[in-house]
This record gives sequence, C-alpha cells and structure tokens, in this order.
Amino acid sequence: MRNHKRISKVIWILSLILILETMNLSLISVKSSAAQLSGNSVLEYSASIDEKTAYSVEDLNSILIKQFQQREKNFTVRYKGDTSNLKSLIGSTIDGILKSDDYLQSCINSYQFGYKGVRNDVTISFELSFYTTKIQEDYVNLQVTAILKDIIKVSMNDDQKEKVIHDYIVTHVAYDTTLSRFSAYEALKNGTTVCSGYAQLAYKMLNESGIETKIVVGTGNGEDHAWNLVKLNDIWYHLDCTWDDPVPDVMGRIGYNYFNLNDSTILKDHVFVKADYPASNHIYSAKSPIIVEKEFVGLTKPYKDTAVVATKEWNINFNKQVDEVSLKDKIFICKKGTSVYFPIILQLSEDKKTVRIIHNKPFELGGNYTIYINKNINGIYGNANLEASVKRDFIISN
Repeated sequence: MRNHKRISKVIWILSLILILETMNLSLISVKSSAAQLSGNSVLEYSASIDEKTAYSVEDLNSILIKQFQQREKNFTVRYKGDTSNLKSLIGSTIDGILKSDDYLQSCINSYQFGYKGVRNDVTISFELSFYTTKIQEDYVNLQVTAILKDIIKVSMNDDQKEKVIHDYIVTHVAYDTTLSRFSAYEALKNGTTVCSGYAQLAYKMLNESGIETKIVVGTGNGEDHAWNLVKLNDIWYHLDCTWDDPVPDVMGRIGYNYFNLNDSTILKDHVFVKADYPASNHIYSAKSPIIVEKEFVGLTKPYKDTAVVATKEWNINFNKQVDEVSLKDKIFICKKGTSVYFPIILQLSEDKKTVRIIHNKPFELGGNYTIYINKNINGIYGNANLEASVKRDFIISN
C-alpha cells in the first residue's frame, strides 16, 4: 500500500453574540462547549503571559507561520482586528500558509481552532498534531545538508543533481509496510517511511540543491499517495521516488519508471487535481551540453573508436591542480556525432589533479560515444592548464 494521510481539521466556534440596544452595542462573551477530534477533547482557553496579539490578518499570518515552523501544538492568539467574518478569515489564513509550503502541509496530521471574545477582540485557540517535532526537523535539516555535501559536486547540472538525489533516496530508504512512519525524519533516522516521507525527503534535498520542487497529494492505483513535481530547465516533471523503490526492498535496486514523467504519463495510474499544480506537458530528456564541434580538436594519439567495457570509468589527469568550480559543464560524454547527453558524475581527487568520470547507468552495448573536455578548465590559482579542447571517441565492446 502507498498510503498518505490527508490533513484533517475541525473548526469549533465560540459564537460572538451581538446585542444591539438603541444604538448602544453590548458585547457578551460565550464559553466553549466540548468538541471531539480523534477521541481527544479540544481546547480549553486559559490566559498566558506569552499570548501573541494580532491587529490584522497580516499579523495573524506571521504569528501562525512562526508557530507552525516551531511545531507548536497548542497556543492562543489574541486577535484585535475585524471579526465580522472570523471563521472564514482564520480558515483562509491557515489554508494560504499551507498552500504556500508543501513541506509544512505534509507534516501536519490535523488541526483545529476555536475562539471566544467580543467584537474586534477575541482569543483564538489552536491545537495541531504534527508528524514531527521541531527537534526532529532540525535533525532532518542537518542530515540533508551533510548528505548533499557528500553526493553533490559543483560540476553537476540540475539533471545530474536530481538523479543522484533520487538514487540516494531509493537506495537508502525502504517502504514502511507497517504504515506507521510518515516523515522525512523517519526516512533518515530509521530508514523506512511511507510515500509522504519519500516525498518530503526529496523535497528537502532538491530544494536545498537549488531545484524547485513541490509535493503532490493524490492517489496511486486508487490509494492515497504523495510524490513530487520537479522543475528542471523551466519545465515541470513528476518524480515518484516511492514507486521507483521495490517492495519488498531490494538492496541496490533502483527503478526509473516514475522518473520525470509528464501529466499524461503519470495519470495512467496516479490521480491528482491538475488545477492545483503546474502543468507538466513535456517528455523528459536530460539536458544536453552545448557542443560547438569546431571548439574541439582530436587528441594527438590515435584513440579513435577505442573499445571499452560498458562499465568503463575514465580518469583524466591534469598537470596542475584543477579548480573544481570550473569543471561544471566542461567535461561530458555524448553519443558519437550527436548532442545526446550521457549522465555522468565528475569526482575530483584529493590532490585535485585527477578527474574521475563515473556513471550509474552502463553504456549501451555496441554504442559509439565521445568524451569532450573543454579547454576552459582552470587551474586552482586561475591559470588555464589546457592549450586546446580535446575529444576522445570510444565504442562499447562488452
């Protein structure tokens, strides 16, 4: 099962009773009556010295954002703004906050609010249930930063970053068949979670890597489900790390059936409200580097059509230390005679003189490829080490 819990909410209203007497306005406060949510009685208000005060919708919005980010479960806000349509105002404020923060929305299990007071001066009580605490979210942030530092290289473009993040999640997280773990925290701490945890972790890692991402909530094969929308080169694609991870978990196995799909493809077994999300209308193709053939020259030795194995990894040696930043989009592999990009990862050695080309996907058997090395790679002190750009052809023999 690919369950994803939806947020439940209960609004309990302590009415504002207004009694008009010959132009004089009498205001009467009403006490709360009991209400229930998941078997627990809702809020009983008591004044607090740390109660927040809002004088406008903007103030209320700011206070709620801070309280939600701190994962505060119970708090009150004194509201001294217009109370003529208070129920709608509070509800739309919360909805606006959650719609603007997919990650926060996916971390909330339920919420409820109630209020009491007089016209233009009420106390609003909030009660929320989160899947994680503030301490656990801090753990997620620290872990994500550490993981990205290890797997993301400055030479990678966004396509490469997305792929290594996808592969990391699929190989380090297993689907929680007990359906009791719902967060990125569980994914990182215990290695298991349901789809919401996969989507949260992908959201965190991709956004921190500079790739705009959303969490999509819908159904998959008729069951509640969550996955991601990823923006690459100004185009949106669907990414479902959960469904690319086999159940039961198989160590090292990575699927790509749900890697960067468009709307029409993913809608074959996923359902979501299209109007709530950016349109995805393109078929994905990894970004090809800009190749200007005349900028490259052949190597002095006859390396043309060198036969190598499908798992071949190349080492490029330089005579001086290389500036890692200058490697970005300067070394790449394409199918021979085309601009079809083959996904690679560049790793710079500790002595900064060797660039290793690695890849998770094997070369195509019998395929012809070309390595391009742009001359605009700088030494660590800014001096260029290549007199000319070079290329090397090779063929996959076995």
